Amino acid sequence: MSIASRFDNTPSAFARWVWNVADAINNLLNRVYLPFWKETSGTVTLEAEWTFVLCDTSGGACTPTLPTGTPKGRSVIIQDSGNAGANNITITRGGTDTINGANTLVISTNYGRRTLFSDGAGKWYSA
Repeated sequence: MSIASRFDNTPSAFARWVWNVADAINNLLNRVYLPFWKETSGTVTLEAEWTFVLCDTSGGACTPTLPTGTPKGRSVIIQDSGNAGANNITITRGGTDTINGANTLVISTNYGRRTLFSDGAGKWYSA
């Protein structure tokens, strides 16, 4: 028995079913947060949807600023491209948020990486 034969054989009934299935899939996918890659250098304010940021430190220091109003559980990985030993990455808070209770967090090792998690209430924690 085909899926279409389970309906009253009118195109509109089947079309409504397809629409409902597509809508359900869309709602499910919107709950799954897919990674967003951003490569940057210099000073940049991160967007809430960015989940991976590669800081190019070959030409100088990198200063990413965390977004404010970030939902609970959201995370971002900040990765050095290979020269943070000479050109540090200084992750700064957005607004009045804190990072492990401080205003900044520094990555000073080549290829260093920090994963930061938001509590949704203005605090970021690094792992």
